[in-house]
Amino acid sequence: MKFSVIIPTRNRSHILKVALDSVLRQDFSDFEVLIVDDASESEHQRINADIALAAGVKVTYLLLQQGSGGAHGLPAVSRNAGIAAANGELLAFLDDDDHWSDPEYLSRAAQAFKLCPDLEFLFADQQAWFNGQCVREHWQPNLRLRLRGRTQVGEELYELSRADCLAVDVVTTQMNVCVFRHDFLQRLGGFNPKLGYGEDMDMYVRAADAANKIYFLDRVVAIHNRPDRQKNLNMSSLAGMHKMLIGMAIANDLMCVCRTPEAWRYARHWAATDSRDLARFAEEVWGPGRALTWAAVALAYRFTLKWFIYVGFLFVRGLVYRDKAIRQN
Repeated sequence: MKFSVIIPTRNRSHILKVALDSVLRQDFSDFEVLIVDDASESEHQRINADIALAAGVKVTYLLLQQGSGGAHGLPAVSRNAGIAAANGELLAFLDDDDHWSDPEYLSRAAQAFKLCPDLEFLFADQQAWFNGQCVREHWQPNLRLRLRGRTQVGEELYELSRADCLAVDVVTTQMNVCVFRHDFLQRLGGFNPKLGYGEDMDMYVRAADAANKIYFLDRVVAIHNRPDRQKNLNMSSLAGMHKMLIGMAIANDLMCVCRTPEAWRYARHWAATDSRDLARFAEEVWGPGRALTWAAVALAYRFTLKWFIYVGFLFVRGLVYRDKAIRQN
């Protein structure tokens, strides 16, 4: 059972080696690594190619040329290129600014897929770090709480229902800790290449919606280095409002393409949450007039009496503001 580990990268050769070394330290030997370089600058290309060459025959360096079909800087494009080139039965992913902290990760995943031939999607736990300090000990605290008292199907291994994966208090997991069967990911059509943000969240929901069997490995296997939100070098540093708008677009798309009620409800909750956040943001920045639009959208996604009162409050405030503006003119 062979793994293909796909590492997308762009202009970050100074941290790529840390991610790659964490893969090469795995105690499971049957894997290949595909470093997919999304049209990095020439100096980074040279360093990335040298890193891959020095790592040995397990590592392949793939360079996406500028204008070769990729909207460069989008991890979805690089991941899809890696999927197309992969030879492994199982696919795992790692971002170039993160690393695997557990050398037994791939061997544990392999045992799970051998245990259940119908298993199509497995994910594990990770920690979030910022400036060298752990800021989130478990990525999935609510899911771990839900699983207390459940019978394990293997060591630290749980079978999940769709309702477990898509409960509204369970966050979408990142690709650093996900393993898919190759043919399953191909049936899903890979990652959405149009998305510059949230492509991992989109994939998580679509995979949970479509998979016949899903396992959770209750074990921290990776370190996610949370980006500095003040910098624009990382797609996760988009302005908050822009991220919410993209999230709403993803959620709306999921509501159209997902086949199960669990996924539809999860996407609707996601859209409602982002709409509410947009309404609060708009009220603070522009006042009640613009906020009312997003508040009404949120109410359409998910009705609650509290939010209904808030929409009415914004409507009345908007009338007062408009009347005041008319008098001043």
